[in-house]
Amino acid sequence: MRKKHFIIFFLCLLFSNVHKVCALEEINLENPEKPQIIYSKKPEKIKGSLFIENSEEAQILIQKQQETDMKDIENIWNATVSNNPMISFCLKKLAIPAEQRRVHSFRKWPDNANT
Repeated sequence: MRKKHFIIFFLCLLFSNVHKVCALEEINLENPEKPQIIYSKKPEKIKGSLFIENSEEAQILIQKQQETDMKDIENIWNATVSNNPMISFCLKKLAIPAEQRRVHSFRKWPDNANT
């Protein structure tokens, strides 16, 4: 029985990639090759100011950003809390004021209870 196991183990080693691990090349850390970075586009110069001069335009942009932020928060809430009953249950329990929560008593067992 042991001979069969030994033969199977030897064949597995023979046909596996173990021999490739032993024949790895040496890594030279002196003077490594520096990769060449190729840029496809040249940076463009922006004409005009980056600041918004009109306060109405700024308010419109801020309002749009706040609306998209609220939509993102609602999506995150729906993805986590609404789809997970454990989280929604815990949040409902935590929303109850401390005075109205049920108090669970903990009874300490005597030391000789296990005997």
